[in-house]
Amino acid sequence: MIDNIIPRKIFELYHNQFSDMPLMVVDLDGIITYCNKALIRRLRLPESPKMKEMSSLIQLDLSMTDPLFEDIDRHITVNLISTSIVSNGEQIHIRGHVFYDGNQYVIIFNTYKQDYEQILEQVNQLNAQMSSITRDSVKQYKLKSRQAEKNLDLALHDQLTKLANRRLFIQILSKAMAAVSEKDSKLSAGIILFDIDNFKDVNDNYGHDSGDKVLVKLSRTVENTIRKHDTLSRYGGEEFIILVYCDALDELAKMAEKIRHTVETTEFPFLKSPLTASFGITMIDKDETPGQLIKRADEAMYTAKRKGKNQVSSL
Repeated sequence: MIDNIIPRKIFELYHNQFSDMPLMVVDLDGIITYCNKALIRRLRLPESPKMKEMSSLIQLDLSMTDPLFEDIDRHITVNLISTSIVSNGEQIHIRGHVFYDGNQYVIIFNTYKQDYEQILEQVNQLNAQMSSITRDSVKQYKLKSRQAEKNLDLALHDQLTKLANRRLFIQILSKAMAAVSEKDSKLSAGIILFDIDNFKDVNDNYGHDSGDKVLVKLSRTVENTIRKHDTLSRYGGEEFIILVYCDALDELAKMAEKIRHTVETTEFPFLKSPLTASFGITMIDKDETPGQLIKRADEAMYTAKRKGKNQVSSL
């Protein structure tokens, strides 16, 4: 093939002295008859390698089945070829094109080589990069999760007292009312709505900072008075509401009276007179909405206000 295109000596001179493209010629028996210096350098072989030894070292598939290109008129077939060898401790992968004219094979390679240490180093670098990406992703996920939790907390809790706010309480109350309204349900519950008496005087006489301290201390005091499965919420301003699981109105009244007495007897050092609150209580009716239930408790609470404050009224 080579002799038919250009004189072999010119071909060998060019490819030995000037070409960086690895190249070899193989006869029909699979024996390498020629390789240029670019291939020797890439494979780190002796300066004048023995062709038969090279032929044993480099295993080539020269079957030329399913060729990439075929010129029937010029009797030339072209296909892809690839192999790998170990030379001086290095794993060298060789790939390229093989040209065949019926008399010999001319193989032009592109090569890339990696020794075991290089492969290990690349794997370690890749693992380090993946670990870094994973750490960053986990860190970002945690930051976003914490921010989402913080945002949810801000949306559902009163920031001064840390109690459930109105929005969260309505959600909890709605679920409780749905449970009470279920067919054959034996669950019952009620609500206690209470408002601090004369709270405006606290803010006017002692300042809003003292007013905030009253709200916080009252919240902790009532929290410690009710049961763990009941829910206390700051409903708005100086108004609070409690979901209480109980069997009857008289049980609910006893709970409200206990809270009323606890509030009245709690000392607030910055106040000159006892703090009191007025309470409205009512039991859940299966046929009403949360809004209707709270309205009834609100009406009962204002009845307690009209009767002189610091007392419990039911509806």
